[in-house]
Amino acid sequence: MSRDNRREDHQSRNITPGESFSQIFTVPNSISPSEHKCSPCASQWRYHGDSCYGFFRQNLTWEEGQEYCADQNATLVKAANQRTVEYLAARTTSIRWLGLSRQNSNKDWKWEDGSALRKNVIDLSGNTRGNMNCAYLSKGQIHAASCKDRHYLMCERRAGLTRVDQLL
Repeated sequence: MSRDNRREDHQSRNITPGESFSQIFTVPNSISPSEHKCSPCASQWRYHGDSCYGFFRQNLTWEEGQEYCADQNATLVKAANQRTVEYLAARTTSIRWLGLSRQNSNKDWKWEDGSALRKNVIDLSGNTRGNMNCAYLSKGQIHAASCKDRHYLMCERRAGLTRVDQLL
C-alpha cells in the first residue's frame, strides 16, 4: 500500500491566531477539571495498588460508615496487609473506621468481604474484649472500639480500568 493510499479520514484544519485549545477540541462533560481521564479513580479518591481510597470527614458510627461507603459504591477499607496500613497511616492523622468487625467478643474478626483477619499480618492493639466489636485505624495501629462510637471513615473500591478509546 502506497503512502498516498493510507490517507486517514481526518480533516485537517488551520488554527487561526487567538484561537484557544478549548475552541478547537472538545473535552467530554463527564470529566471534571480536577479529574484526569487517565486516572483509574474518580476525583477526590486516591489510587494505591488495585484500589481507590476515599477519605471522608463524616463523623459516623461503624454501621453508618458502612452505609455511607455503600452509597459511594465502596466498602469500608480492608487493610489486610502492612503495606496498606502504612499507606493509609501516611495519609491521615484522624481516627478512621476500617471494614473490620466481629459479631461479639467470642467470634473471629472479619473484613466486610467475609475474609478472616490474619493475626500474623495485622495485630489489633488495645482492649479487644466486651462490646469492642468494630475496628479503626489510628497512627498506624488498628484498634477495637464500640461500633456505636463515632469516627471519620475511609472507603475503598476497586480501581477502574482506563479505556484507551477515552484517551483519544
